[in-house]
Amino acid sequence: MSCATLQAQELAERLGVSTWAVYQSVREGTCPVPAIRVGRRIVFSKAAVEALLGAPEPTRPTAG
Repeated sequence: MSCATLQAQELAERLGVSTWAVYQSVREGTCPVPAIRVGRRIVFSKAAVEALLGAPEPTRPTAG
């Protein structure tokens, strides 16, 4: 089972920016992906990142 969230470093790699730029955009409120704060950690929804980048959402196998 894969994780449904990305850390700031993973988001930075996908967007092609530095980790510092991700944290700065979260502080300024200009991050294109909504930040989820869990205590002191900041994570990002993998589905929101894929939607931003235009990646097709993975399909789940159906029973039957």
